[in-house]
Amino acid sequence: MKGKRSNPFASDSEVVFHDEVEVNDDDTGTFTETFDRTILRTGDIAGAGQMSYLFDPEHQTFKLLQGWVDTPDGKRLNVAPENVMVRPSRAANAAPGFVSTMTATIVLPQITVGARVHLRVERKTVRAFAATGFNSSFYLSPVRTGDFYVSVHVSKDKPLSIGARNGFAVVRDETMEGRRFIEAEAHVRGVSPEDEEAHMPPLDDIAPLFTLSTLKDYADLGARYHRLAEGKDAVTREIQALADQIAGDKTGLEAARALYAWVSAHIRYVAIYLSDEAGYIPHDASAVLAAGYGDCKDQVVLLQALLKARGIASEPVIVKWSDAQAEWPAPETGAFNHMIIYLPEFDLYANPTDKFTPFGVMDYGLVGKPALHATATPVMRRIPALKPEDAQLSTTGTVAIAEDGSLSGTARVSMTPMLGVYLRRELATDKRQLTVMRNAAARLPQPATGSLQVTKPDDLEIPLGFSMNWSAPQAVKPTGFVLPAMPDFSPNPSPQSYLGSSKPRRFGAFFGPKTLNWHLTLTAPAGQSFVSVPEDVHVTNEAGGYDAHYESAGGSLTVNRTLVLKQWVVPAVSYSQVEELFRALVADQGSILGIASTHKT
Repeated sequence: MKGKRSNPFASDSEVVFHDEVEVNDDDTGTFTETFDRTILRTGDIAGAGQMSYLFDPEHQTFKLLQGWVDTPDGKRLNVAPENVMVRPSRAANAAPGFVSTMTATIVLPQITVGARVHLRVERKTVRAFAATGFNSSFYLSPVRTGDFYVSVHVSKDKPLSIGARNGFAVVRDETMEGRRFIEAEAHVRGVSPEDEEAHMPPLDDIAPLFTLSTLKDYADLGARYHRLAEGKDAVTREIQALADQIAGDKTGLEAARALYAWVSAHIRYVAIYLSDEAGYIPHDASAVLAAGYGDCKDQVVLLQALLKARGIASEPVIVKWSDAQAEWPAPETGAFNHMIIYLPEFDLYANPTDKFTPFGVMDYGLVGKPALHATATPVMRRIPALKPEDAQLSTTGTVAIAEDGSLSGTARVSMTPMLGVYLRRELATDKRQLTVMRNAAARLPQPATGSLQVTKPDDLEIPLGFSMNWSAPQAVKPTGFVLPAMPDFSPNPSPQSYLGSSKPRRFGAFFGPKTLNWHLTLTAPAGQSFVSVPEDVHVTNEAGGYDAHYESAGGSLTVNRTLVLKQWVVPAVSYSQVEELFRALVADQGSILGIASTHKT
């Protein structure tokens, strides 16, 4: 294979992959991966002791072709057959369910610093995936020195979509004797795991990536799904009766809202994939209703049936629900992982799978994303993008200062529905509410205790609202103290976490557009007023802005602060703008106040 190294350790690479892919005309094929790694750090030993591979036994076979560890003293220890263990794959906690895939785990002997691991495995697709075709994606870590070589062989007449980004490059694409030969490679140098940075963009966006697929385009995937899902949203007598019961005399948008709320509240998330193919085949709506559970496409197909029963048109939409923002380099199933619904009459997207997302609200993982409408004539659209004003949170509060320096305060929080999604999740149970309240009190500059009052977080028909009362005995010395803070429930990391690194930034800073407002009124003890009132602050740049305004009148001081973050990702070369914003915020939060008597002597 062109570019293949005879000795993977001749370079300074920590990991080297050689992947060979043979794609047959019927969408079956063979995937052979050779993996070599040098263990350089003690901290890597725990994670390097085993390698795991997923495969679907109904479609694929798995085989270990070679496996050994070369120890630092020159011994070669082969992987024993009993150290290759195959077991059913476990569904993730975030997506509980039952899956058909198997996990082959290879346990490696004598992993120490200086050891070299070599594995060669084969996964052969013996029965094609009708729902998706043949798909593969290849990543190289952006924080480990390494090399990735991919070789693809396919018939010259076989449609194949390929794509590469972030340093993965196609170095050969030619046809000889009726076969097409594609080679791609990526190389990462001058990095280590210590280069991971706070608030990095998702790895999907920055890792070198190569994709290949027998999908002709995304419309091909949409058409395949439509064929598999056709008729699954049939309106049965039970579904018609339920839709009428839920909607009552409501029509149009209000009826759709009520049906969405019912599915979100009553159908729990469970994924059952008795074959990997089932990941793209919804169950009948009537079966989902009878079971009371289903995955994202099952919940969508049930909602489609309920909407149809009330004469409301809808479309299934395939999306990527994640923080990743970069476009997938070419058509391939890795571009998607979720399904939502679209109501064309109202030009509205909805996500019934998320129990804490109100009707028509898209969270940070969905706004602005490509949306594949899997209809009879599939079309790719885009979910509306996010503006900072769409994601606002405001905290309004009071702090009363007693003569002995004790503090008593209130904080009331309001927000746009989008940010309410995250706080609904955080406040979903009494236990979580107690944790949130304690954490908010612990972050105050003075020790405090308090109580939290919350509307019902899982009632999507009621706007989320909550407030907190708190107190801190003898917290400040009136002669001079740090300006008291309110409990902060903002869905953003602490401002200090953006500061403090002396190394030049390698990756951008990810935070997503939002606007955070704080309105605080402080009251001095009777007969006293504030002295040393802080100066106003105004900082603005391309990353966003921070403003603080102070007004003192008698024994009252009002503080109004606003932080605006404009971008999803601020490039590394512009990270000084991020630091400028948060340095201004931190300095302002540390402002010193004093109280003096207003009585004349």
